[in-house]
Order: sequence, then C-alpha cells, then structure tokens
Amino acid sequence: MSQSPCRLLLLSDESPLSLGVEGLLRDRTVLEVVSDSDVDRALDRIRTFQPHAVVLGAAHRRDEPAVEWLRILSDMPEIRLITLNLEDNSVCIHDRGHTQTIPDAAGLLDAIQALQARAEPRVKARSISKERPSMKILITGGAGSVGRELTQKLVEAGQHVRVFDLPVCDFSALEALPHTEIIKGDIGDPATVRRAVEGVDAVLHLAALLPLASERDRNLTFAVNVTGTQRVVEAIQATGNHARLVFSSTVATYGNTMDELPPLKVSHSQDPVDIYGESKIAAERAIMDSGIPYTILRITAISIPALLDPPEIYPFMHDQRVELINRADVVTALLATVQQGTAPSKVYNISGGPTWQMRGHQYVEAVFRVMDIPIEDANHRQTPWWSDWYDTAESEAALHYQNTTFDEFLALLDAAVREALKL
Repeated sequence: MSQSPCRLLLLSDESPLSLGVEGLLRDRTVLEVVSDSDVDRALDRIRTFQPHAVVLGAAHRRDEPAVEWLRILSDMPEIRLITLNLEDNSVCIHDRGHTQTIPDAAGLLDAIQALQARAEPRVKARSISKERPSMKILITGGAGSVGRELTQKLVEAGQHVRVFDLPVCDFSALEALPHTEIIKGDIGDPATVRRAVEGVDAVLHLAALLPLASERDRNLTFAVNVTGTQRVVEAIQATGNHARLVFSSTVATYGNTMDELPPLKVSHSQDPVDIYGESKIAAERAIMDSGIPYTILRITAISIPALLDPPEIYPFMHDQRVELINRADVVTALLATVQQGTAPSKVYNISGGPTWQMRGHQYVEAVFRVMDIPIEDANHRQTPWWSDWYDTAESEAALHYQNTTFDEFLALLDAAVREALKL
C-alpha cells in the first residue's frame, strides 16, 4: 500500500526562513500554516489535522512563542518537532530525544519522509496500548515528585492507582484524582506493605532515602532502601508472584568510572562510592534472588525544569562526564515498563541520551545562563563521584522514553523561570 502524503503544520513567524520553508513544502506535502503566536488555533489544528510533524519557525530565538511551543510539544512525543535556526538557516529535527541537524533547508524533504515512515508504526502502537485492560498499580513513594506525576499519567491512561507513602507526606495533589487509593504507612512494616500489594498487577517501587539524606545514617538508609524492598518482595511472593516489580535503582551502583571508556553498559561491575549506591545494590540482589518477575531501572540524576535553588555543591567534578535526564522522560520510562507486562526480567540504564552527554561545567554553565546566575557562584566536587555517560540503546529501543533533548530541556526551564518571575 502506498504511503499517504506527509502532513505538516507550520507555526510561522513570517521570517524569511519560515516563508522559504513554506514555499518548499507547499507543493510536496499536505501543509497547513498557523501563526506561532496563535496557540489556541494551532492546538485545535493539531487535534483535527493530526500532523506527522510540527515545524516551528522561531525555536532558536528565546521569544515567548518559541519557548511555549517547545513546552507544549514535549508532552506530545508522537508528533515530531522541526525547528528552524534563524542564525545560520539550518534545520533541526527532534525525534524521541534525538536531534538531527541539516545544514540548510534543501535536505529537509528527505528527512521529513523518513520521519513519516517511522511515525506510522508508533501511531498504531499507541492505539494498541490504549486498548489494554485496566490494571491496578501500586506506587511506593507515590507522594514524591516522580510518583505524583506518574500517578496522574496512569490515571489519565485509565489505570487504577494505589499510592503508598509515609503519613507525614503531602497527599493533597493526589486525593482529588479519580481511581486513586491512598495507603499511609512505613515501607518497613510487613503487614502494611502486604495490604498495599494485595490485588495489584504491578508494583512501581520508588520509595527510598536519596542523597544527601542517605549519607547521614547508614542503618536508616539500609532499613528503608534494602529492608523496605525485601518487604515488597515478600508481599509479592505471598500473592503467588502475581505482581510484576518495577524497581527504581540508580547508576550510582557503578561508582567512580572516570578512568574508564564510556558509555557504561548494564553489565559493568558495581563498585559504589556512597551508602546510597551500596543500599541499591543490596536491594537489586534481593529482587534478583527472589524469583518474582521484575524490571530494574538504573536511573541517572534527574533534572527538573523549574525555578529551584542550585545545590551548594554540584555532585560531580568540573570536567567529569555527566548525563542527566528530564523528569518527564523518567516518568515515560516507568510507564512504558508497566506496559511491557509479562516481558522477561530485565535491567536497563535510564538516562537522557546523546544530547545530554557533556562535561559537568557545560551542564552547569547552560543551566546558570538560563537562570541568570553568575557562573562564579557554581561549586563542583573536588574528588570523583558517580557520574558518567551511559549506554541506553537497549532501554530506548524497548521503552521509547528519550523525548526531551538537552536544548529542549533548557527551553522548558526558561519557560518555567519566566512564569515564576512573571517575565
């Protein structure tokens, strides 16, 4: 069957480059043009027109329409984003967290046709996932930052969610959600954990003591991160291994790898340099030895596009290799892992992808520029720590979660800063 014409929505700023691209695409694609400042009309056309890609004419200018559209499209990973660089007339195509740069618009058509070929199967895959039977899913640590966003996404997908966290946590954002049950308790209490696990199809185990709190009391960290995981495993075993366990682990388990050749694979030896990494290794082993179905996600440090105070000391050296990830992409990875259902037990590295691979000072300088903080205020570790570049080819192929490039993250951060400061 022949391929249908490629559908594009051009958000034009009426610059010479936008007008030139419009002329190039007009006779070769099914093209609609909307002003990049008319957000409501453009959103309506996206819903009804269902384009393969949105072409944004001002993405490399930090004006309000460009920043706003980068934020909006970050929540629509099924639609590719094409940005036009007004400085050198180059074109960037953003596809699931990967960016392809074309020196000029002449090669744009071939790239668009390639995007269309990849887009068709993804639309079908998304339709299939929506037809999956409703599941009941437990999220431990569900009142935290990732847990709250994950709960909302699962509820929107028609799933029933049970949130488990400490009684002192703030559950106000979750209490109003439909199909959401809240259980308050301690992850180390066997009876409460067994009640939380009873009747669920999957457990997303996020509850943990994180750095820096994890480094203050080794016994407490192991009680939460290791004993708490053992309680979850025992509860799943008591139900006949019915529920699949998705465990939020960490790349901290690899330890200091500065003298090794990147990227790091999941088969790399584990030699942690902190209590947090030690506790996660012990928890991983408890899961692997249990006989229950599991997926272990070794997640890198998470970046949040929000106006937050920078740390007093960044947890990596000035020239150390770093690769972080946008919080929304971590949520996507967790959601996709749940949808894998009965897939064989696996271990994945979860990180931002090639555009996030840089040196520590490059990350800090880029973030400080957006937040208008003098770079002289930045402090880095003076000794090596866990941070590196990671092999995520297998996890991205399975989970399709790397939807935010580093430049797109900076645009989201810029929008959040503007909103917070009412600029």
